[in-house]
Amino acid sequence: MELRVGNKYRLGRKIGSGSFGDIYLEQSRRDDLESLGYVLMYFNLGSLPWQGLKAATKRQKYERISEKKMSTPIEVLCKGYPSEFSTYLNFCRSLRFDDKPDYSYLRQLFRNLFHRQGFSYDYVFDWNMLKFVSVCVGKGQEEHGLVCSMEIGEGSQELPVICI
Repeated sequence: MELRVGNKYRLGRKIGSGSFGDIYLEQSRRDDLESLGYVLMYFNLGSLPWQGLKAATKRQKYERISEKKMSTPIEVLCKGYPSEFSTYLNFCRSLRFDDKPDYSYLRQLFRNLFHRQGFSYDYVFDWNMLKFVSVCVGKGQEEHGLVCSMEIGEGSQELPVICI
């Protein structure tokens, strides 16, 4: 682990949080990517092992969080989830402070997982579907079995709408 005390990337204010922040003194691209990995695992797990730790002072709390992060093996954190998550975090931790990450490699990790899980990129996102359903219902189209057309990417797709 490489500790950096310089201020190359310092913004002059505190950013991030103990839950998703990295374990290093200064932040770099490596740290941002590692924090993203923790966010992904938070989405998977619902919590992280270092959440909810108590201490007498903020400084002691952040020290305990740092110790817990450093002592939690990535393989333990990612156990039960596709190997891409541990590969991603191990890659991030292997970077030195000034290294430029291979963003294409990291994107490809999850792109391969996406396809291996049988998903296809159809331009339909949960937040689009929620908006679409509320627009259909909002227009007074409450008949059962209604089929609406939704613009998706370069084409349109007919989707059944369940009206409540």
